[in-house]
Amino acid sequence: PCLKKTEMALQEVAEIAIFKTPHTLSLARLRSILKTYGPNVKVNQRSAIGGTFLVDCTRARHIKESVILSCVKELIEKYGASPYIPALEQGKRRTSSSNKGNNNSNSSATSSTGNSNTLPPLVIAAARGMPSVVKYLLTHDDEEGTLMSMEGTSRFRLFTNAKKSICGTYTPLQFAQKMKEAEIENGANIQTDLKSLNQCIRLLSSTPKRSIKTKT
Repeated sequence: PCLKKTEMALQEVAEIAIFKTPHTLSLARLRSILKTYGPNVKVNQRSAIGGTFLVDCTRARHIKESVILSCVKELIEKYGASPYIPALEQGKRRTSSSNKGNNNSNSSATSSTGNSNTLPPLVIAAARGMPSVVKYLLTHDDEEGTLMSMEGTSRFRLFTNAKKSICGTYTPLQFAQKMKEAEIENGANIQTDLKSLNQCIRLLSSTPKRSIKTKT
């Protein structure tokens, strides 16, 4: 019963976070869903399609960064969500090219083979240029810098040109740097348009570089 209720809760969170159905994500709606499905929701369980509460909230669309941060804090501090557990996206392949004219949403990997790819919340926060979320998640990193070095595979649209995107398998810092390079190539103003990405890069660069944790 707990697993079934958790799956239903995961589906509802994904719907409001990613598909905006019937509403966009908010802290109140997240709390309502978790309360509806009871105190025994398995907060670190993956959904049937591989998502987690924490990852889906981090990649929520069309809402303020402050709302995402409040939901991330709620999940970690009140429910014990782990930032070390990535989403699992199946049927995708690793790639590292810049793509044009795609119709995919901000944090969905594309291209298919039989492999599975992972997507940690810190990678999403870094690639999307959300410094407050990056800073908060880094407070939960261990001494070895595991969160800093976890790779994620996904595709993220550019802010300057939504028809173009960066996709690949990178660490949080690498994804932020790739996004910055692509934004500049597409006309972003270094002084005014890249403040958030620059903040993320500074936060992620402030910790000594460690060896990359590869997926098994």
